[in-house]
Amino acid sequence: MDVNNLGYIDIDQFKSYISVDTTLDTQDKKDAVIALADADGSLKIDFNEFAYFLSKSGWAINFYLD
Repeated sequence: MDVNNLGYIDIDQFKSYISVDTTLDTQDKKDAVIALADADGSLKIDFNEFAYFLSKSGWAINFYLD
């Protein structure tokens, strides 16, 4: 996911990843997922934030099963 090898995913990258999730059908739902993933509000999702997000959201399971 970190295609630039920067050690983080920027918010635009993350938005493109979550855009395939059809359960996120409103902007409020997308914003909630982004807020969960970007816990510190830096507009960058580092490994620790991403790991926490995956552990709490179940999103990765849904993403890979679809």
